Amino acid sequence: MLKITKFDTISSTNDVAKKIANDTKKEHDHLILAKSQTSGRGRLSGRTWASPCGNFYGTYIINLQKHNFQLEFASALNSIALYSVYEELLKISKHSAHIAIKLPNDILINKKKISGVLVEIEYPYAFVGIGINTNISPIETSTNIHDEFGATVDLSILGQDIHKSMIERIRSYAIV
Repeated sequence: MLKITKFDTISSTNDVAKKIANDTKKEHDHLILAKSQTSGRGRLSGRTWASPCGNFYGTYIINLQKHNFQLEFASALNSIALYSVYEELLKISKHSAHIAIKLPNDILINKKKISGVLVEIEYPYAFVGIGINTNISPIETSTNIHDEFGATVDLSILGQDIHKSMIERIRSYAIV
């Protein structure tokens, strides 16, 4: 089960997700979605990202213990998230676009950035931050789903689909 909480403007979905997890001791997975962020960030410290209204900005709170996911596999979470987003973009494009994963945490279409992933672990939680340009290209070297595919996506459904894909991959690592 995935609970979704939506915000208009917040500092960072990862920061808000951490606060929610620490305050409520989340047992079930939760997605924090924001219309825009004022302090979104990437994996390199000190770098913030433009997060204008109109794109997918979300952080998943995933209780790794609940999914029997052991801490020693934590380094796989970044790849799990990247491949889950990649898979959803392929579905949206109807497999017609040149979509590429640029390690360690980006997805490109025609050599332009469309998505980024930031995974932070505070066991038992994984905070999987994902940004996807759905309608707006915030910088010249980026692109978005609408411009590339002419598609409009429902952000909640996109969030649920990515979650489902991530959980399937996480469970493949589970020790039962």
